[in-house]
Amino acid sequence: MTVVVLHFIQTDLDPVEIDITKYGLGRFGWLLILAFLVVGVGTLALALGLRRSLAPGRGVATSVVLMALTGLGFLNYGGLHHIVSILLEADHEAEETIHDLSGLLLFFTIIVGAFILRGVFARDARWQGLAAAALWFALGLLVTFLLFFFLPEEVPGVAQRVFVAVIMSWLAVIGWWMRGLGNDEIVEQV
Repeated sequence: MTVVVLHFIQTDLDPVEIDITKYGLGRFGWLLILAFLVVGVGTLALALGLRRSLAPGRGVATSVVLMALTGLGFLNYGGLHHIVSILLEADHEAEETIHDLSGLLLFFTIIVGAFILRGVFARDARWQGLAAAALWFALGLLVTFLLFFFLPEEVPGVAQRVFVAVIMSWLAVIGWWMRGLGNDEIVEQV
């Protein structure tokens, strides 16, 4: 939602030609940074919720780690890469590299995690109803990520916004489903 609002506030930026993170550079950049930090913390909370609500197993452990890495990717994308570059006394180019690697980590972990979660959900009675949707989301994430390579280089903003919309939808669906489980169905694991 913040990105949509920023399109109207920073009208000098063309959403077709630039990626979302460029909105973090302007006068209202703090809004985008805050949004990424909130999504990062929320994604870490989803990882914890998945760990607590799913029966233990390798697939669960793997998907939880991937979800947590996605959350860390959002946190880093949201501004932690600035702090890291300051601590490492990195130049602007190194900061951009850290930022880009963080994005690749985020993209990879959310896609692979969605495919693994599809199988995990299929084996858990409380989550089975979400297994088919998880497969569609995993495929949607993969296809929209591939748009980066097939759309003209002049329109990177389009591919990124579609991809981010699918990510946000996927995270919202997981949270919505988890909320429907209720506290009595969350398994506390030590």
